[in-house]
Amino acid sequence: MVDLMSSWTLACNYKWRHSAPSERALFHAKLAERIAYHYTENSGIYGSPKIIILLKQDGWSQEKGPLAVS
Repeated sequence: MVDLMSSWTLACNYKWRHSAPSERALFHAKLAERIAYHYTENSGIYGSPKIIILLKQDGWSQEKGPLAVS
């Protein structure tokens, strides 16, 4: 029984590690990229309130969750 569970776990882990990134993961990667851009563009002194304002100016909004593309 242990061997069966072990092989099943390995198969699931392999599938998870080698699957394409989800839509949510792609969204978060794009968001992190824009946050990093604004942070470095402003010499690393802008905090989250100012960065959120800049993201909204770029077309991002907070309507559908933490931050969503409008």
